[in-house]
This record gives sequence, C-alpha cells and structure tokens, in this order.
Amino acid sequence: MWEHARVASQNYLRNCSAGVYLTVSPEETYSGSAICIDVNGRLFIATAAHNFEGVEGGATFVVFSANRSSETPLEIVASNLAQNLPPGTPDLAWLEIAAESARASDLTGVSLESLAAYPILNAMDGYVATGFPVGMRREERQRANHINHVVPLLVYFTAAARIDDGTIVLNYQREGLGPHGPGQLAEPQGMSGGAIWHVPTRIEENEIWNPARIRLIGITTRYSRNREELEGRAMNEWLQLLERDLPDLAPSINPILQNQNR
Repeated sequence: MWEHARVASQNYLRNCSAGVYLTVSPEETYSGSAICIDVNGRLFIATAAHNFEGVEGGATFVVFSANRSSETPLEIVASNLAQNLPPGTPDLAWLEIAAESARASDLTGVSLESLAAYPILNAMDGYVATGFPVGMRREERQRANHINHVVPLLVYFTAAARIDDGTIVLNYQREGLGPHGPGQLAEPQGMSGGAIWHVPTRIEENEIWNPARIRLIGITTRYSRNREELEGRAMNEWLQLLERDLPDLAPSINPILQNQNR
C-alpha cells in the first residue's frame, strides 16, 4: 500500500508543479520553482517574486510544467511579478496561465479545497517541499539559439514545521523522492517558489490513501545552508495578493480565508 501511496503522491505533486527559468544573459541564468492553483476554473502560478529579479532590466523568463522542460513554455496571460517590493512585503508573485497551454503541458491546478490558507502544524505529521534544485539542471540539447533545460522535480522530506514571525520554517533533510525513487537528494538551491505541503500520517482502518489528503500550506521563499532550513510564506498571503489584484475572484477566495481562520 505504501509503495502505491508514494507513486500516487509523487504523480499528484508533479502534475501541479512548475519551473521558472530566468535568463539575464547567456552567462547568467537562474532556476526557480512554482505551483499551479485552480481558482474558479482559472489557473494561476504561485511562486516567489525574487525568481523574476532582473526582468525590469531586460531579463527574460519562461515558466514550464514539471511534465515538460524549458523548451515548452506555458502561455502567460496576466501576472504580478511584484518587482521592487518595499521592505516587509511577502516575497510572492502570481501568473495566470492560459488553460489550453496548461492542458498541452499536462499541468493541473491544486483546488482551493486542497490547500490550507493557514499552516497546519502537527509534530506527528509529515511535511514535504517540492521544487527544482539548480544542481539537478542539465542541458539536453541546443537548437538554434535555444538551450533546452531539464530539471527533475524533487520531493524533500522535512521535519515538523514551526512559525517564526509569520514565516513557515522547515528543517529540511536531504532524504526524499527523486527521479529514481527514494534516496539522498541534491542541495535545495532553486527551490524558491516551490510548494510546502502538509502530509497527515494517520490513516483510519480500511481507509484508502488518497493524494488529495496532502494539503498545500505554503510557498518556499528561501533556504539556509548553515541552518539546514527552508522558509516560506503561508497561502493566505498569496491568496490575499491575488484577491487584491483580481477582485472578481473574491467570491471564490474569501470563503477560504474566512472559514479556515476560525
């Protein structure tokens, strides 16, 4: 059963994950991570704003599904990359993706019902972080002026979360799920913008594991090599940003923010 649960969970996480590839110059490139969220049938990429540093100065970027590579960029129809943030502003950004583009890339969105606007903290449960570490990036081939970058999605197991002044903090471990199954993973540089998930460990008797039990609770914004910690922001902050920018989504977002805050 647990092997089935592992495979099902890994597929679920991959199908709603995305990568960001930023090009400042041919010699200066960066990778980031992201998660796709379905809001009333519209698909939005949630990620860290610093993944787009340099765009205002002419840097270019592509966003791509975890089931594809940088050669197959998603079509962006609107965005708030939150550049030049004032101090204290959450390091978060959003991009709306054309539905047909997402379908062509096998990208699906996490439903609002499958996320927790406010972090779930339980020392007995599991927490995982998903994303695309820079150390795993490879150049697959070069066509004309394009270099295709492929980065496998990695799933890091982490210790119980805590909250420090509104920041989700995870003690990441180098163990997790990679392209070849369980094992030791690369350092999580490049995980910024990826998802933080709560994984309940208790299963009732005769209950069938369902990947939908995994709840999206936050977006990774930085990691500390010295402390071996990942840090992220809670989903309510990203939802509030999206609602402020797109008030027509308030009827879908408000109930999640209000009901889960009780």
